[in-house]
Amino acid sequence: MSKFSFEDMNIRILSIGIVDDLLKIDDDLESEHLFRFGEQLKGAAMSISNNIPKGSGSDSKRNLIIF
Repeated sequence: MSKFSFEDMNIRILSIGIVDDLLKIDDDLESEHLFRFGEQLKGAAMSISNNIPKGSGSDSKRNLIIF
């Protein structure tokens, strides 16, 4: 199976660790009944790692840098 260009990027690997940490915080917030804040945090966390593959599929280097 071939790999995509973003899979070996250090920033992507770091972002997965950040997402894991933020999702643990979200679990703690849910236990304190802070659901809305937890939902916002979860959405922001997921966008970190989701934007990296999106940017790697860009048609120009400028768009890649933006993402």
